[in-house]
Amino acid sequence: VLNKLYVVCKDMDNFLELVTVQDIRGFFNQSQENYLLSISCTIDFLLEKSTSIISKDQADALLGAVHLLQRLLPTLIEKKDIGKTFFWNLKEEGKPCRGELLCRAVIGLFFLDNFTIQPNSDKFVIWHSGIWFSSTVHDHEVQYFSNRVAVLQLLLNIFSSTLFYPFSPSEAFIDPFLLLFCSEWNDKAREMFASLLSFSLNHELESFDIPLVGSGSNEISVQLAMYCIQLASVLLYFTPPTSEQLPGTSKDPALAQVNDIIEKTKKGSSTRKNVFLLLLEGINEIKDLEVSYKG
Repeated sequence: VLNKLYVVCKDMDNFLELVTVQDIRGFFNQSQENYLLSISCTIDFLLEKSTSIISKDQADALLGAVHLLQRLLPTLIEKKDIGKTFFWNLKEEGKPCRGELLCRAVIGLFFLDNFTIQPNSDKFVIWHSGIWFSSTVHDHEVQYFSNRVAVLQLLLNIFSSTLFYPFSPSEAFIDPFLLLFCSEWNDKAREMFASLLSFSLNHELESFDIPLVGSGSNEISVQLAMYCIQLASVLLYFTPPTSEQLPGTSKDPALAQVNDIIEKTKKGSSTRKNVFLLLLEGINEIKDLEVSYKG
């Protein structure tokens, strides 16, 4: 059933017209178990396809699955405790939790042959030449732009938890997804960061009046550049808990789970830092600085 639904969801505009926010919330309220099962199965589908060689038809279904998650996730995330339990409780001992699987799947989609990039054998691939990478092989893959936009929109959905928590001057909210994504666990952080910066810096935008959602333009390259800037901003502004704050995160089961995942992948550093900020600090070669300056 879900496979057929993925094909229907490929056209996001039609899907949004057919399925309203009220429909999604009604689905959650009437059948929470099936709602969560739909998300879980879709995450498994994305994870499987993100490590596979896919055909054109499979790419269409994959795009539909991304669109479906974009529609389903916000309702679950706004439920706070239900969402945290679903994503960060271990399904089985020794197996990754759904939050980690979702992040791993999206990272795979970022550089998936026949979906967001053309088939290639390069070990280091980014979306546009520029920072750390001078090849132009991927600079004009317009046929993949809409899929890249969908992946970025999905990531912004995943990182939307902050919107559903009231501001507290005494206790800052820490998003478990951002905590994991901005850590050493993310083994594709360098390629992702180079892609976001290089594409946006090499694209001539009409102004710096960047909207919070969407771009107000039908030109897909403009939309992609805007979403690159938005996601880069979200990643760079995230502040991991300090060493003083770290013990307090153990009181939150979701953060405690993410901390355990990060500890298993740390490479000798005892200090928790945002890897994207470290990458930004590492842009020091003349050619890379020129790209940033001109952009």
